[in-house]
Amino acid sequence: MIEAIIHRHLEPLAKGLSPSHSGVLTGASLAVSLIAAFALASCYESPFLAAVGALLLVIHLVLNTLSRIAAEQQGKAEPSWQLVSEFSDRMSDVAILLGLTFSPLVDKMVGLLVIICVLMVSYVGVLGQALASERIRIGVLGKAERTLLLATTCLLYAADPQFNFRGYTVFGILFLVFIPLASLTLLQRLDRVITLLNDRK
Repeated sequence: MIEAIIHRHLEPLAKGLSPSHSGVLTGASLAVSLIAAFALASCYESPFLAAVGALLLVIHLVLNTLSRIAAEQQGKAEPSWQLVSEFSDRMSDVAILLGLTFSPLVDKMVGLLVIICVLMVSYVGVLGQALASERIRIGVLGKAERTLLLATTCLLYAADPQFNFRGYTVFGILFLVFIPLASLTLLQRLDRVITLLNDRK
């Protein structure tokens, strides 16, 4: 799981952080994601912005992970931080995906379907926290995987903005791939929640 690998590599960097830093990092992560969303929304007219967006997406992911590590430095994150973090994450996800959905690079119906799938995946993850006391992050298309796939696609688009396969841009193809992967992730997380609930009986 890519998220676990990133978490492990960033832990040494986060040693000097305390739970009090998590709020600042969460805010910075959200701000960077909103700038990334603007870059992606504008990259059809200015393809170089896709490369800028790729860099911002990686920075967003790093800040987001550092925020979680900082919040958990004393064992368990505070519920208030969890609320802010989850809300911030959903805002980031929707902003980034909407930026592309309402550009000419992605079919709008496909884009909206991807957003729904991503939100459902996140919802089930949070549901695990509420019902089984475990934030569910497993699956083939978690936040880290989705962000890195999108960042890679941004670089591909910046390198060749004219690429087109049967009417689909690289972003259009990526969004089509996101739908089955997100659906599989949803099923994986549902299975994990059900398993946890059954183990508690």
